[in-house]
Amino acid sequence: MKVDKSLQEVWDWKDKVYQETKRFSMKQTADHIHKGAEQLCKRYGLKLKTLHSMPASAPTSSCRKTGEGVRPGGRQK
Repeated sequence: MKVDKSLQEVWDWKDKVYQETKRFSMKQTADHIHKGAEQLCKRYGLKLKTLHSMPASAPTSSCRKTGEGVRPGGRQK
């Protein structure tokens, strides 16, 4: 079966990330991926906020700001 070049690139990228992070803890893996994303944003002049860069108490959606659609304990409905 012929695999599209773009799909093969995605698989190669995923394997590379796995090989780089397979011995990392979950936090180390998240930090590693976040660091790469920051470099990408810097390279292309993107100004994006990520959940990783927000304090734990910061709301992640407009629903959380108003409390609308949020279950007790903070989980969305």
